[in-house]
Amino acid sequence: MEWKFNGITIEVRCPRCGRWGRLLSRGKRNRAGFPRLMVMHNSTRNTFTESCSFGFFSEHYEELFSIYRKCRNIRET
Repeated sequence: MEWKFNGITIEVRCPRCGRWGRLLSRGKRNRAGFPRLMVMHNSTRNTFTESCSFGFFSEHYEELFSIYRKCRNIRET
């Protein structure tokens, strides 16, 4: 999976739709304590933002969560 980190923003190529967007935590955690993740895309058609959401049981969650955790640890140090 392609991704970039500039020290603040995590940008990934969305595994669901193939567009670039920002990887964010939705903040809601499941029973195991893992956050729901989402990729926010800038809309090419309108002025609003579109998103793809990934829960714990998504096939792409593990890879996205490892990217999120790695960048968060870098940001906190």
